[in-house]
Amino acid sequence: MNTAVEVRCAAAGGGGVNAAAFGRRMMRPAPAGHCRVIRAAATSTVASGRGEDDYYKVLSLDRAGEVGAEEIRRAYRRLALRYHPDACPPSRRAESTRLFLQLRRAYETLSDPALRVRYDAELMMRVRRPARPAAEEDASSSSSSLARDVWEAQLRTLRARSDERRRHGADGTARRGRWFEV
Repeated sequence: MNTAVEVRCAAAGGGGVNAAAFGRRMMRPAPAGHCRVIRAAATSTVASGRGEDDYYKVLSLDRAGEVGAEEIRRAYRRLALRYHPDACPPSRRAESTRLFLQLRRAYETLSDPALRVRYDAELMMRVRRPARPAAEEDASSSSSSLARDVWEAQLRTLRARSDERRRHGADGTARRGRWFEV
């Protein structure tokens, strides 16, 4: 489904971004290029049917370099002011809400160190694995493959530990005949 979405923004209508939702009582004009950014994000969200797969792209961050927590926070705050549903006209609130929720999921994942490590590992596995057609891919496939890989790694570790115990005995000493003769 590759449908272009027309998104009106406050910059075109003379309005601004309502910053009251972020603890301030002022109106700020929308930044230049604001409409293009929203339109591009809305088009990619509708086209993919489930939003961006890459949270770094959602937050407009470069994944190649190490991105710090402060950079992630600044990017989230900047984009949250742009995409917040209160800053858009009521006719576009549903699309704005969807984009804002996607932005929020990206921030929550990348700002938590444990979730970020897991997400980065999952992202690397997606890059290594050949792409499947969109019809075959479902939302749980990547998380289930990650879980399966973790489970298989745990099994390998347990098997190796079990083999080691069998060779050396349950109490950690070498069995007779194997290491020394009595």
